[in-house]
Amino acid sequence: MKNNIQLNKNKILLATFLILGVLITLLLLYTIHSVINIKLVSQSIYDQRLELERKYRTGFLLRQNEDLFNQIEPRLNSLNLSFVDKNQALEFINDLEAEAERLNLDQTINIPEISQLDILTPGALQLSLTGSPEKLLDFINILDKKPYYINIVRLKIINNKSTTDRRQNSATLVIEGTIYWQ
Repeated sequence: MKNNIQLNKNKILLATFLILGVLITLLLLYTIHSVINIKLVSQSIYDQRLELERKYRTGFLLRQNEDLFNQIEPRLNSLNLSFVDKNQALEFINDLEAEAERLNLDQTINIPEISQLDILTPGALQLSLTGSPEKLLDFINILDKKPYYINIVRLKIINNKSTTDRRQNSATLVIEGTIYWQ
């Protein structure tokens, strides 16, 4: 009977250890599974935070660009006036010629074939004017006050010395630049 009791005790002890082993194994598996899930959720939260920051920066930049656009919008009309309309090229040339004629200057205008230019494309412009230095400076001031934008690349003044009459002072002004067509 002692053997039987000892055997029962061993069985109960073995069953207890077996149940404890199973419970500890289940607990470990559950803990490992939970740790893995926590890491996955943590990575997901981190990724979403990065995405949210990117969207915030994008929205901030969008608002900033909108504010900048609202600041420059009133000036867009004057900018559009700075470009010479391809359909108004003859008027542009006539305007330059009229100003030169008014100042009693001889003028030569060189521009590219306008029909081949794209919209808002810079085109080369060369003006060659001959006359008194004072009138040439007047022409430059008039050109500066015109609504269209000419980016002057080179400005060259050549003194034309008159050997016959020293009172008649003449110079040649060569303006090379870029004008924008629309």
